[in-house]
Amino acid sequence: MAAQRAWLKSTVGTNIHEMDRDSNCCGEAIKQYGVFVVEDLLATPRFQDDPMVKYEGARSYAGAPLTTPDGYNIGVLAVYDHRPRSFTPEEQAFLQDLAAIVIDELELRLAMLQAKEAQVRSEYLAHHDALTGLPNRLMLLDRAKQALLHAQRHGTPVGMLVLDLDAFKTVNDSLGHAVGDELLKAVGKRLCTVLRSEDTVARFGGDEFVILLPELRDALDAARVAQGLQDALAHPFEVDGFTLDMRCSVGISLYPTDGQDAEALLLAADTAMYQAKAAGKRQYRFYAQDMTRAA
Repeated sequence: MAAQRAWLKSTVGTNIHEMDRDSNCCGEAIKQYGVFVVEDLLATPRFQDDPMVKYEGARSYAGAPLTTPDGYNIGVLAVYDHRPRSFTPEEQAFLQDLAAIVIDELELRLAMLQAKEAQVRSEYLAHHDALTGLPNRLMLLDRAKQALLHAQRHGTPVGMLVLDLDAFKTVNDSLGHAVGDELLKAVGKRLCTVLRSEDTVARFGGDEFVILLPELRDALDAARVAQGLQDALAHPFEVDGFTLDMRCSVGISLYPTDGQDAEALLLAADTAMYQAKAAGKRQYRFYAQDMTRAA
């Protein structure tokens, strides 16, 4: 229905009117390839309900379609006069030139808008995982750097958790990568529900997620979070008509005992995660074994 309606806008204070395309001049002009001219609107019954005739006293009309470079008419640049008149070839050519300038300006603005959107999208993809929308390695390392600087000033521990899904390869192999991708999205969303707003859950690729826990009250807070993550994933996932049970193994490292920078903490947490898998999966392990026993 919207294609059957037209809107009139003027820069000289004319009110905006909604009108039926079949009964207004611009609705006809937008169908043309050249300038559409009506010398006396009152002598043309079809256009006597045109709002410019009814409300503004227009008597003559000339309109040039706004044609995009790929050949679509997207609007009309029009002029009205309060007296019947013809429009000379020079005037019509001038109106067409003005319409081309309007299109050039619109194309320029569109190109600028598209470039800006592409830049925003590029920046987003540079810092987020394309599949899940979660922060990626680059963003997590940046946030970890800020968290460690804060921890150095205030003496609070920082936790780094590496979480790996147990038997995820079986899902991919048996149900296909499309189901596996949907499962990863669902896992990412569920992990986020367990964490605080200041925590970060990132995906590094495959079925590996990394969680940054800044400003912990004590080291064993990380164990409570790890247990909460495992509990959250213990509930079945409904993906594409399949009910999937998913468990995970979690490795935990702590600043400052297990590393002085983000890369060292990641390596320690990754090592601890493999220890958890070797111990039978569905477990969490600290990088320092005495912390695992204490937890």
